[in-house]
Amino acid sequence: MYVGGTGPGNYSRIQDAINESQDGDTVFVFNDSAPYYESLIINKSITLMGENKETTIIDGTGLTAEAMIKVTAITVTITGFCFQNCQSNITYWTVYIRNSLGEQHHITQNIFRNNNNNALYFIAMYSDISNNTFYNNSAALLLDYGGNHTVEHNVFLNNDESIGLYECHWNTIHGNKIANSSIPLLIFMSHYNNFSENILDGNNHGGLDSLASSKNTFYRNIFSNNQYGMTLTASQGNTITGNNFINNSDYQVISIVHPLVGVGLSLYYHRQYVRNGSFFSLLGRNKWEANYWSDWNSSSPRPIDRVIYFWSLRLLTRITGTPYPIRRPQYDWHPAQDPYDIRG
Repeated sequence: MYVGGTGPGNYSRIQDAINESQDGDTVFVFNDSAPYYESLIINKSITLMGENKETTIIDGTGLTAEAMIKVTAITVTITGFCFQNCQSNITYWTVYIRNSLGEQHHITQNIFRNNNNNALYFIAMYSDISNNTFYNNSAALLLDYGGNHTVEHNVFLNNDESIGLYECHWNTIHGNKIANSSIPLLIFMSHYNNFSENILDGNNHGGLDSLASSKNTFYRNIFSNNQYGMTLTASQGNTITGNNFINNSDYQVISIVHPLVGVGLSLYYHRQYVRNGSFFSLLGRNKWEANYWSDWNSSSPRPIDRVIYFWSLRLLTRITGTPYPIRRPQYDWHPAQDPYDIRG
């Protein structure tokens, strides 16, 4: 099925072609009629394919729907488009994907630019998000609940927030490049994720922020030229090995421990997952091994700043209490002597 172009029977609107399609069909959109000013609902398992991601544009200017594209079908592929100019005061999401049936969506070879909202938002599982470019968006890619996504070989530039994981587990985040973002990579209450060969360079604040997230693995990533490299807050039981921490201006990494927060969240997750036997421990220690540190020219163990906050006994009798920090460092026992060759 064809949209635009000059062929006989081609559709002029993308939604009209989607409405006439069947599961398994491909809706091909020519670029000669772009930009398309439409909001789309995809409720069939189809492939939506643009002729050229640079010139097959769907524009959100003047859009009044809550999403430019809303996907509710089980399996959808979207490729070859540029999605631009959505405004958050009217349209909350540029592309919104939601289902809970465990099938796979493919979002690949697209451009998301100049969207003042959530550019790509998932409440779903088992999706492939690859080879896209996100720039000048308020929030580029948000994975909310669900999990088992693969996010690889995407480029994120000049976004307020580039990648956010919110209660989203068992994901693979691989080979992405993030630069000039205010919040490059945020992990909130998300566990058992694997991060490898990502490059977080030249971001406005930190590289990675983790809050109440455990059992994640960070292997062969680059955190360079950011305000700070990595902050782990109430995030324990993670493995950080074989990464480059280079020239982050304020500090390379810091681990902040809130015992009461850890206990509370552990109990919360024990209650949430007790039926399948899962238990997320937010106490314990992170494991640091064989990372390269540009500020450590020694083979001796490199200390990791670890700050533990305890509340005074006033907290037991009154609503407010004063946190009391204690510094108990952890160590990278075998720091690398030269930076790793990580190409992303």
